[in-house]
Amino acid sequence: MMYSVGPMLTRDGLTAPSEQSRYTQIYADAMNEIAQIDSNVSAFRITMLSLGVYRGGAPLAEFADAAAGCIIDAVCTSVISQHLALSQLGILINTDHNAQFSAELTGFKNAAKSRGAMITANGLIVQY
Repeated sequence: MMYSVGPMLTRDGLTAPSEQSRYTQIYADAMNEIAQIDSNVSAFRITMLSLGVYRGGAPLAEFADAAAGCIIDAVCTSVISQHLALSQLGILINTDHNAQFSAELTGFKNAAKSRGAMITANGLIVQY
């Protein structure tokens, strides 16, 4: 089990490119660590970091869309660059399907659509 620590953000959230690249790098680093592990890792559970108090008061919906985009970009880039080590890795996205407004689920759907992904009952299919 691995945990990452999310960045403390300002009210602007992930609107600045420098913040987005820093946020994306957290997930790329986690994927790189998985690729380097000698034992077989079959799944990686992703949580959206800084969704709560570390969001700095940034509007939740816009933050979730930007954060999900950063996460999708990090995962796709990592799988492409380390295909042999990561091609069979299951990626589980932590979302709350029962919430009245699931910021994470909506953010991932919005980010996936903006990247031309196919959304299925089982998840997202992203072509990079």
